[in-house]
Amino acid sequence: MIHEEISKEHQKLHTQISNLEKQIQTLPKGKLFCTTNGKYHKWYHTTQNGTNYIPKKNRKLAEQLALKKLLTLQLEDAKHSAKALEFSMRHYTEIYMDKVTALFSQPGYHE
Repeated sequence: MIHEEISKEHQKLHTQISNLEKQIQTLPKGKLFCTTNGKYHKWYHTTQNGTNYIPKKNRKLAEQLALKKLLTLQLEDAKHSAKALEFSMRHYTEIYMDKVTALFSQPGYHE
């Protein structure tokens, strides 16, 4: 029973991981870098070619890069959770099978 629930959650996570990866691929390359200059905030777009200032009129790019950062964090969390569930399923099965084997090795239970 527990194994089935863990398995369902694991499948949900893999679907979520796949969806997040697809969303991230549609967003601009590079990363958003934010700084504060007094009371003003400045956005920078960092790529392999270097770092470029994002003017306020190009807010859409900054929003997309911020969304990409959020989705990337969610993706890392989902992958970490999936790995933990895989570990849990593996060990739950081993422990359960060890207990069943021990039970049936005792006289009377096998009958």
